[in-house]
Amino acid sequence: MVELIHVTKARKLMLSGEALLAPFALPPQAPLVIGVSGGVDSMVLLTLLAQTTHPVIAAQFDHQLRPQSAAEAQLVADYATRLGAVSVLGQWPQAAHPQSGIEAAARTARYDFLVKAAHLHHAAYLVVAHHADDQLETILWQLARSGNVMKMAGMTAQRPQADLQVLRPLLGISKKTLYAYAQQHQIPFAEDATNQDMAMSRNRIRQQVTPVLKTLNPQVLAHTARFSQGLQGLLSLAQPALAQLVAACVTGTQAHWSAIAAQPQTVQRLVLETILTQWQVQATAAVVDALLAAWQTGAGHKVFSVAGGQLIVNYHTLQWQAHGSQAPSAKAITPVRLRLGTWQALPNGTQIGVFAQKPPLAAQWALVPDAAIMLRLRQPGDRVCLADGHHKLLRRWLIDHKVPQAQRAQTLVAACGQTIFWVQGMPGHELFHEQRTDIMQAVLALQPPIR
Repeated sequence: MVELIHVTKARKLMLSGEALLAPFALPPQAPLVIGVSGGVDSMVLLTLLAQTTHPVIAAQFDHQLRPQSAAEAQLVADYATRLGAVSVLGQWPQAAHPQSGIEAAARTARYDFLVKAAHLHHAAYLVVAHHADDQLETILWQLARSGNVMKMAGMTAQRPQADLQVLRPLLGISKKTLYAYAQQHQIPFAEDATNQDMAMSRNRIRQQVTPVLKTLNPQVLAHTARFSQGLQGLLSLAQPALAQLVAACVTGTQAHWSAIAAQPQTVQRLVLETILTQWQVQATAAVVDALLAAWQTGAGHKVFSVAGGQLIVNYHTLQWQAHGSQAPSAKAITPVRLRLGTWQALPNGTQIGVFAQKPPLAAQWALVPDAAIMLRLRQPGDRVCLADGHHKLLRRWLIDHKVPQAQRAQTLVAACGQTIFWVQGMPGHELFHEQRTDIMQAVLALQPPIR
């Protein structure tokens, strides 16, 4: 990690908004919606980005969880005016506060507001003030909470949020540097008293764990950044292979161990954890261990009760049965890889296939990745590729098209990983479209039944 700091003869810290944004290669006049809480991190971020060529919108969300929140909202609005920035305020009514899980609900409400603010101001970018200390805390928290390798990479500098992009330009900057910059430039900010509440696990990490690590090695934040970036790179390489293994195992709410029997134990566990995530099943590490052992052994019939339903191991087949649902059909459809140059018959006689170029008889066709295209049942997390280039969750797309719930479970799709290019029984005009990019090199085509 290299902090974007220069020290002059006067020993004054110099941070540059343009330098912070340079890695993202944004259009020079692109509006930026900045999530501003009133704390030192977001107020410094607002200050720096207000000095760039970008129009900035300071978006402050009052969670109405503390008496001081109204004053903090006014602080943000006044300072944004001083900087010549637009400010918008959102509120989370106390009547909407849940009895439990309030932290996650607050985050959802906050991002919903930020997305709406971006749409209102025709902005494609949301900018938030997570910094290097936040990254260290996030990784430590995930390690303490689950040890799930998929979550151990921490926060990325850029990620999608709805149809927008979330940017974190301060991930390479320490909290100490942000405090020093605010003091030297007389930037007003508010201190959230709840950050000192030791009843909150994350605060205990912040107050008791990270100071010890910094004492052991002052470069711990730089090492954290290198760890995060390295793991993100490894996961990017591994995830396509993992998705193929999962697709080979899963048919709807069933998973077949034989498809991964030759894989090492560590890979089998990773596949199982990914399958449970797709099914939106939460299971403890002990349950996952027991599930994997039963799945591998393939002896008899075992039932594991978890929140929301049951996981059933019947020989080498794992089934997920949610409360209130019927057992999976015995006639589950086995996923089929569409072979290049070969038509595959569908139940209604229509032919589907993948070709190097558009077949003469194709009634509908789309350019798709030159990769494994699977004909299978839909899975949790599937996203359709729409004609305008955007993506939408298949579940939501099916709801929008008023497909009955009973029919959805048996709907065939053509998929590359979890990107869907065709859905059985649906009009093709939304999904079948021409895309011209260098990575789209094969043709997915449909032809009517041969009479």
